[in-house]
Amino acid sequence: MSRPHPGPALARLAHVLGVKVGDLHDLAHLPEGDLRALHTQVSHRLFTEGEHQFARIAGLASSLPAPMVGKIAERFLPASVAARAAELLDPARARDLVGRFSLAYLSDVALALDPLRSRAVVRAIAPERVGEIAHELLRRGHHLLLVDFLGAVTPEAFAAVLDVAPPADLAQVLPLLECDDATRASFAAADSHVRARLEARLAQLPPDSAAGLQAALGLPA
Repeated sequence: MSRPHPGPALARLAHVLGVKVGDLHDLAHLPEGDLRALHTQVSHRLFTEGEHQFARIAGLASSLPAPMVGKIAERFLPASVAARAAELLDPARARDLVGRFSLAYLSDVALALDPLRSRAVVRAIAPERVGEIAHELLRRGHHLLLVDFLGAVTPEAFAAVLDVAPPADLAQVLPLLECDDATRASFAAADSHVRARLEARLAQLPPDSAAGLQAALGLPA
């Protein structure tokens, strides 16, 4: 009997534990919601020891120039701790901070962000930077881990991702994308230029490869 194909939540849990997805195959039958809850519990437990570190960085971010804080964070904080710090910040301030990170470090931070708590932070990142992060994560083979990250981005940022991501990679990521009410509302409010970019790019992909995104845009799947 074949095992269930791993989903994004299992991939995120494996990443936070520092193991391969296959090592958690006994959990593959659990619903995504249960795996997300488990990830949250494990993440909280693992990074409680770093709470004083990201609290200090969050405090510095309110009093020092963003370039300086960005360099301090990248030099002294693990990406997982920096992700927690970014989630504490005002989105505009977080955008200034993460804009100072190198692409490699920022991509590591993106992998560690909580998909719910980080939505405001992710939506504050410049669209072109989101495209660079997505391209880097795909280059590393983190297709499953990219799914949750894309669920939090703006339509403009999603258009930037579709512009830079190879079709073969998108075919692995987009079918797994789940658009919640907040995502559908943001895509419904996208301006006509952004919608045109998204629709043109989706038209180049295989049929049924982006049903969730097409539904969010009000397009026939």
